[in-house]
Amino acid sequence: MDAICGYNRAACSPSGRATLAALLNWLDMTAALEADLQGFSQFEQHFFAGAAPEDLAGFSKDVLAGIARLFWRAAAERKPGTTFLRVFSPEAQRDGFAAPVTLVATINDDKPFLVDSTLSELGERGVKIKAVF
Repeated sequence: MDAICGYNRAACSPSGRATLAALLNWLDMTAALEADLQGFSQFEQHFFAGAAPEDLAGFSKDVLAGIARLFWRAAAERKPGTTFLRVFSPEAQRDGFAAPVTLVATINDDKPFLVDSTLSELGERGVKIKAVF
């Protein structure tokens, strides 16, 4: 199994946006976030700024935009003190983008070594990590 692990503490810290209590609020917020093209563009640039160029080179712009959108939405939705975790293989109809990998997406408050520990555990289980953002 190939996996992409996505984690960017700086990009995914609490943004000050209202958290969502129900699906309708989530849909409203998602529409507002998607409409904020300048904000999303800045987020996307910041999100991938620390990524290794070889990690980025293996993915199309559409896939990278889909990954950034996933974190953009999740960062707005996540309540401080909680963890966002999603493991999935992106499908165009469901996720808005498709990629031939499994994504491990996580956002949490600053916890030193959590990402390193997760990557180590996945490696011990034979999972090949293709990129870390």
